[in-house]
Amino acid sequence: MRILHLTPLLGKPSETFTLERLNYSIDNYETKIITTRRVEEYDVTKRILNSTEVICGRYSADTITKIKFKVKDIIYNTYCSIDESALIDEIENFKPQIVHVHFGYMLASLLSCYKKMAQYRSNSIPVKTLVSLHGSDVLSFTSRFNRQGECCQRLYSDFNTQFICPTDFLKRKSHQKLGLPDDAISVVGNTISSQLFDSFKINFNEKKIEKSSRNLNYVNISRLTPWKGHQYLIEAFSKYVQEVDHGQKLIIIGDGEARDNLTKLISSLNMEDRVILKGALPHNVVVNTLASSDVYVHSAIVDSKTGQQESFGVAILEGLACGLPCITTVTGGIPDLLGEKDTESVIRVEEKSSDSLFNAFMSISENGISNDRSYVLSLLDNYSPDKINSNWKRLYSY
Repeated sequence: MRILHLTPLLGKPSETFTLERLNYSIDNYETKIITTRRVEEYDVTKRILNSTEVICGRYSADTITKIKFKVKDIIYNTYCSIDESALIDEIENFKPQIVHVHFGYMLASLLSCYKKMAQYRSNSIPVKTLVSLHGSDVLSFTSRFNRQGECCQRLYSDFNTQFICPTDFLKRKSHQKLGLPDDAISVVGNTISSQLFDSFKINFNEKKIEKSSRNLNYVNISRLTPWKGHQYLIEAFSKYVQEVDHGQKLIIIGDGEARDNLTKLISSLNMEDRVILKGALPHNVVVNTLASSDVYVHSAIVDSKTGQQESFGVAILEGLACGLPCITTVTGGIPDLLGEKDTESVIRVEEKSSDSLFNAFMSISENGISNDRSYVLSLLDNYSPDKINSNWKRLYSY
């Protein structure tokens, strides 16, 4: 079977779940990958690069074409229109049975290609199209003039397209915002890397932090963007250090548009030696940092301006797999991920609340915390690479 993958950007550090899907496809099917730009290639394997073709998109076009792409992007709530003639050529030359689109940002271009192909070469249209929706491609859909929902509905009704969301939360949002019927959307969770999952099975350390422990390292992994809630996290951690100074540090891994503002906030709180912005790092370094830390903290919020929020939370899974107890807000799809059952492994806190985060820090200082192996094992089994890949094997069949 031949599978053609379309992904706007290849190799973003925050999108390891896409690389997992590409690696699985290369292992099991004849695979080709189309992208408009490669970024941060230190996490992209050579075999992925060897299967990848970069074609003209908003990032690589001439000035006039960029303006045309920009107009189309505004209309369709996207940021990644693509050269349609080049995409048609790739489809007709590779002749995939399945096209798998990662994120919904290229759907306007894909629909246009299918409509053009249907006029003169209907036998070139793939048998099935799969669209993985991940959050920002759904949750930021607000404009009543926006035609992204219309695109999704036409792909579903006319071109045998199935949409996949990682949580029931995002499925509900896709139904509400894109007008997709329930039977158009399947739920398949994300997974951690196979290497990390195997290491967890063999080396899981049931970490127990005693009360009044000193020199604890708290770690957060997420893009530096407002809806990740770093402002509240840093404010809470500063208050925690002032209340109980046990040499604790907060390590934040990730990069983004909020970095300058967060740097200023850290400076204004005199926390430069306690809150460390590491920037984006290769995934193996991220895992090593997790393994050498003590507690994972996730502070995502619901952005009041854009509606953006956490649709899954794969970094939470990675932290738990590395043996870390977790403090987390419970926005978006995080309750779907963690389940309703309370556990000593996870402290759940209110969003947009520095006080709630501070209270969680103080609870660890005063009472300690541990990571429950049986809970983590049960959770990770739900999102194991084998289980998730079996779901994708079913979706790739036709």
